[in-house]
Amino acid sequence: MKRVVLVAILLAFAAASTLAAGPAASATPELQLDGSSAPLAPTRTCRSRGEGQHPFRARDFATEGDLRVGPVSFKALRLAARRAYRTDRINRLKAPPVVRAGRTVTVAIAAADRGDVGLDFLPNVEVERPEDGQSAIRFEACPSDEPAFSHDGTVGYATAFPGAFVVRGTRCFTLEIWIDGREEPRRVTVKVGSDATRRCPAPR
Repeated sequence: MKRVVLVAILLAFAAASTLAAGPAASATPELQLDGSSAPLAPTRTCRSRGEGQHPFRARDFATEGDLRVGPVSFKALRLAARRAYRTDRINRLKAPPVVRAGRTVTVAIAAADRGDVGLDFLPNVEVERPEDGQSAIRFEACPSDEPAFSHDGTVGYATAFPGAFVVRGTRCFTLEIWIDGREEPRRVTVKVGSDATRRCPAPR
């Protein structure tokens, strides 16, 4: 009788353990507190910004060669398609995101491109290989009237965050960008290398 009771207890415990493990095995992405499906990521705040010698001006937000997606502009990132990057090395694309004052964006490398493309945007961290980089970063811009630390004025129209994309060889890759906590990201394709005669596929 005792053996029967013991077996029943063990079976009940096993069933309870299986139910508890169910949510962990779910393929549903974890949501942010604001309901966005953006990945949980390290955050660059206003305090970790870069600055010039004067307030950031609206006319400098998106110039020729920049890749603009809503309130964020990646400086000179479009020029990567025209440059002769080497196919047999790891290339660094210095294309700092500039985010409109008061806005928040999460930038991620699409899952299919991770391992060949990484983000190097955390202060005091040097990423040498794509697989060692961050797959996503959240950027929180300053208010436009935030006092500057490099001059007597304010931060201005937008906030810049120094850093780079670390890319293996020449290729096309997809950026996913969540804007101000929206549920779904905007996707854009980035082409790296003028030798890439292939046409980049449209982002999915």
